[in-house]
Amino acid sequence: MFSSVMPWLPLAAYPVYVLMMALVLKICGVERGDIAKWALRQADRQRLTDLIRAARGLAAPEAGGPRPAPGPPEP
Repeated sequence: MFSSVMPWLPLAAYPVYVLMMALVLKICGVERGDIAKWALRQADRQRLTDLIRAARGLAAPEAGGPRPAPGPPEP
């Protein structure tokens, strides 16, 4: 059962982190609007990171990390 969940863990890790931090901020007394702004900034940051990785041709972290650099051209 655990092995069937493993591929989904990296996809769920960041959203779970954001939700947990929002809960901590709520417990600390931060206003709901400020928590929403913070969560939206985190989502934008994640999308920007994904866009940069795609533009550079790097694999997503959950796909095993960056691809190795190509070697020198053969003569």
